[in-house]
Amino acid sequence: RYATCGIDAIEGAQAPRLDAGLLGRVQAQQRSLRATAENNELLDTGLPAGYPQAHSFLAAPVISPRCAHGWLCLLDKIGSRGFDATDERILSILGAQVGRIYENGSLYVEVQRHAAQLAIEIEERKIAARKIEQLNRVYAVLSNINSLIVRVSDRSELLREACRLAMEEGKFRLAWCGWCEGGAPEIRVVASAGEKLGLLQRESIRLDTQEAQDSLLAAAWRTLEPQICNDIATESRTIISRADLLARGFRSIAVLPFQLDGRFIGCLNLLTDECDFFDDAEVRLLTDLAGDISFALDHIEKSERLNYLAYYDAVTGLANRTLFLDRLALQVGTAMREGHRLALVIEQLERLDTIHDTLGRAAGEELMRQLGERLTHCVGDATSVARISPDRFAAILFRFDEEREVAGAMDDWRRQWLGMPYLVHGQEVTMTAKAGAAVFPGDGRDADTLLKNAEAALSKARDTGDTHIFYTHGLTEGIAERLGLESSMRGALQREEFVLYYQPKVDLRTRRVTGLEALLRWQNPELGFLGPDRFIPLMEENGMIVDVGAWALRRAIQDRSLWMEKGLIAPRVAVNLSTVQIRRAGFVRSVSDSLRLAGRDAGIDFEITESVIMDNVADNIQKLTEIRDLGIGIALDDFGTGYSSLGYLAKMPVETLKIDRSFIATMADDTS
Repeated sequence: RYATCGIDAIEGAQAPRLDAGLLGRVQAQQRSLRATAENNELLDTGLPAGYPQAHSFLAAPVISPRCAHGWLCLLDKIGSRGFDATDERILSILGAQVGRIYENGSLYVEVQRHAAQLAIEIEERKIAARKIEQLNRVYAVLSNINSLIVRVSDRSELLREACRLAMEEGKFRLAWCGWCEGGAPEIRVVASAGEKLGLLQRESIRLDTQEAQDSLLAAAWRTLEPQICNDIATESRTIISRADLLARGFRSIAVLPFQLDGRFIGCLNLLTDECDFFDDAEVRLLTDLAGDISFALDHIEKSERLNYLAYYDAVTGLANRTLFLDRLALQVGTAMREGHRLALVIEQLERLDTIHDTLGRAAGEELMRQLGERLTHCVGDATSVARISPDRFAAILFRFDEEREVAGAMDDWRRQWLGMPYLVHGQEVTMTAKAGAAVFPGDGRDADTLLKNAEAALSKARDTGDTHIFYTHGLTEGIAERLGLESSMRGALQREEFVLYYQPKVDLRTRRVTGLEALLRWQNPELGFLGPDRFIPLMEENGMIVDVGAWALRRAIQDRSLWMEKGLIAPRVAVNLSTVQIRRAGFVRSVSDSLRLAGRDAGIDFEITESVIMDNVADNIQKLTEIRDLGIGIALDDFGTGYSSLGYLAKMPVETLKIDRSFIATMADDTS
């Protein structure tokens, strides 16, 4: 019944705006709209005042690819309830045709423009097809790299294959990998594929020079981000060997960094002869590629580390026990074929725990590194030296005639190795050691036997206090006995096999008992009654002396309390104290807890040797002072055999000196 068209009058101007009604929605949404009123009501068409109202409505935008120009509007279709979808489609097509013709002024111009647009679209499709092909090549490289990661366990092979795949599958003209050792600002070319350049012949590329500091490589090293150059000729940043690259036709470069734990370890460099080769999509894929290679390098590094730790000591870098035994076996085989002798020497460091406790673990490890380096220098051959346990080093000595030559070599090592103090974290540390030696072929004809017998000799040296001891066949039996004792000792406390005997202290003038010393004995079910010299040193080695010493203190307190309950005059009881016990952090608190059993008058004294205090003078004097304040008397045992310094004696909280028996054992025969 009614049709209207609203359109702009000037080409390029905006279409008339409507802010309300159905036409306002068509204008705002730029799409066709049809509506039918319900119950004979009238629609709000949005037409200006004076236009007829309507029961049915259809409108479509007059639109072209460039912009919207206006609208076509139909009201109240004759002979029908309203407009249908066909009407809407026809009017939409008509609006689009009118818009194109209106915009271009003539159908010919529109056809020409359409043809030009079509040509542009065809060219864009060609470019898109090339990019898709290009991305597919990168996908192929990425897929093959991931397959490579599964089967390759060598870093050099991985990087070589990555370069080859980038050239063959990715169709890059040149691919090369650089490697950075230890975070240093220097890259070595370790793999390449494609054209050979002078750049690749360099031993290394420094990243901190004036030439390189603004280069793509240096930027990748600093930022750990991919660095892209899509035109070498116009790139403002430094390009290594720019002239050579341009002369050979290279135009684009991508530098893709490898990283582990946030540190730069190397990079993959890809070069091509096309400008604007690397777009965002390709850079994302190449970043994933570099990430996968970094993951593989991380896995290889960890595997190499595990393999290294299987055969080398992590702190000193020397061979560990496993690798040293293999090397010793080879040397024994050589000595057997050539008919010469060799000696195995094991050195055990002393006071290592004290150094760790005093200076800290980091200082202890630094000391171990220095000890390993100096011993290697003394022996002269790194393959003949090993660290076989936390406090033991081993060395092999070749081709000698007599054992005294071995002893002389050991003395020379000791002077060079331990004669001068070590400087650790600004503090001088002096080390001592005991040594045991076994000689092929007399002390063993295979590596395991030589090692076992050298350790037996070392154990004997520790017991006797000698600097070094050579193996004798009787030592092995002693070692076996020690192992048996240690095994039986572990359950002896629970089985109540230990017992205290009390030795009286007598005043020679009054003949009265003035005190008792508690002496620990072991009722071993297999070996019988054992004195302390048989098991106390072993307890101090394995740490059991702490538990057994605490038991002895509690038992002495209980026994003295029992005597007093029976009405006996109970003298004070002296209990021996070990270096291992006083070294423990909770020693004073443990003693205090034990004294509560006896109330106010425990009547307990401690007997210590000079070595107990001298192990850590200031700390141990402080602990003993606190012990004395608890009411415990302190006696210095074996006086005269150790440091015997009156200067230290004045600082010690001791009340009694027990002169060592070695001073009086020969009084009757030697009046001096």
